[in-house]
Amino acid sequence: MFRNKRRYESVSWNITIGSDCPGCDRHTVTASKVLVPEDFNECTKENDIAIFELREKLSGTWAQPICLPERNEPISYNLHVAARNSGSVLVIFACSGYGGGPLFQLNDNNKFVQVGIASELCVDGKNKEQSFAPYYDIEDDMTDVFTDLRKHLNWICYKIGLCYRQNIFTTTRTFLEMASTIPYDPTERSAPSNGEVQEIVQPNDENLKRASAGGPGGLSCNEMFLVTLAVITVVFGTLDLIFDYKHVALAKTIFSMALAVLTIVAVITKSSILMLVVLIFLTILVVLVTAALVVSVILFFTEGKQLQTGQIVEIIITALSYLCIVFACISACILRGQY
Repeated sequence: MFRNKRRYESVSWNITIGSDCPGCDRHTVTASKVLVPEDFNECTKENDIAIFELREKLSGTWAQPICLPERNEPISYNLHVAARNSGSVLVIFACSGYGGGPLFQLNDNNKFVQVGIASELCVDGKNKEQSFAPYYDIEDDMTDVFTDLRKHLNWICYKIGLCYRQNIFTTTRTFLEMASTIPYDPTERSAPSNGEVQEIVQPNDENLKRASAGGPGGLSCNEMFLVTLAVITVVFGTLDLIFDYKHVALAKTIFSMALAVLTIVAVITKSSILMLVVLIFLTILVVLVTAALVVSVILFFTEGKQLQTGQIVEIIITALSYLCIVFACISACILRGQY
């Protein structure tokens, strides 16, 4: 894909969409920034990958998004390489000059997933010196080398400003769904094109934060859990204030409702500071509830009283509430790290 890692002015990067698509309208855009890994090795072609940020948004007329692989994405024996071949864009081997082209496959959801980027291409009938690419004694001395996207997910997600967490994502994400404006990194400067024409999918311009994932409304599982728990707390707190008002428990109810509202605001704004405050209060709450439970258990065994049905129900509700608080604390800790 990249034959050198020299950095130039980004204005020289021009990307043509539909350059090899028969009957398609070509569309050329300029890249505002290009990011290449610091550990890219020109000789071994290790970490042969780059991220382009375009100056304008692309519509589905010129390009279509493709899914990123999961970290443990299995590689199929039925792989496709995008290249020109008598009007078809699906061929079983790459052609010379298509460095940077995607290697993709169909997943279980019948969606195309890109698993590789063409790095070294060998051509049938040519040896290593003629094709300028390595070959191994496999099927007509033709072996194409691709950069494994699965190994670069951390780098990709860091550069586009979004964390990719396999345990949170419920579906494979596409660049159009998960990409955001690439954050400024003083160690990475923009670079121009060396003449190669690449087909790039432009990320959208929504300012997504690092915790966006595949849940409903763009919320991750941890965010959905916290918001749901907060809404339930506000509802029950309001009902207590209206129908079961107790002056003694007023401070406790107001504190719970305030913490719930703060949690919702922290998730909506994806604020790291607010989530840190929520995490601190939840941690304190976990410690206090743990101490109260320990004291209750000690008193129960020391007094030797028989448990009544109402007491059993109360213990079960308290235990469930305690577990919810603990899981809320864990979720807040995870989201704090993501924000």
